Amino acid sequence: MGHDEAHRTIGRSKWVNSLIQFGCVSLVGVNAYLWRMRHTNSHHIFPNVNDCDSDVDENPVIRLSPNQPWRAHFRYQSL
Repeated sequence: MGHDEAHRTIGRSKWVNSLIQFGCVSLVGVNAYLWRMRHTNSHHIFPNVNDCDSDVDENPVIRLSPNQPWRAHFRYQSL
């Protein structure tokens, strides 16, 4: 939901979208404004390009690209 709100796609009101996006990403300890800026200025310019798209850069928790190194705990990612 936080991702969809960053694109202002859930509600018609920009204010309501911003409020919901702030709430969603704040629950996981992320600054909503900085996340939106990083996402739109990195992922939307270089979608899924390794070392250019910060959304698919190596992440120790989830694997977002087949070019990232495999770790044993990724087998549970689909759960």
